[in-house]
Amino acid sequence: LAGDEVLDHLLHLEATFDNDEVHRHLTLILRTATRMLISHTDERAEGGQLQAVTSSESIPLSHVSSVVLTRVVQHPDRFGT
Repeated sequence: LAGDEVLDHLLHLEATFDNDEVHRHLTLILRTATRMLISHTDERAEGGQLQAVTSSESIPLSHVSSVVLTRVVQHPDRFGT
């Protein structure tokens, strides 16, 4: 964080199932006064050995120009009733 104070954060933990395997994912989003930091870690097995693979990105807030929201509606045929 290079000394920046964290103003907000979001931590998302997710498990996915693939046949007889469970894979864990962790995403962390932090906001400071000047930037947003995103870090995502995936669990995987390579050659029979468990590994954690992490990608991180630092984005200046001045470069953020849009927000995308996704909404899931159960039974859309009855939505709004």
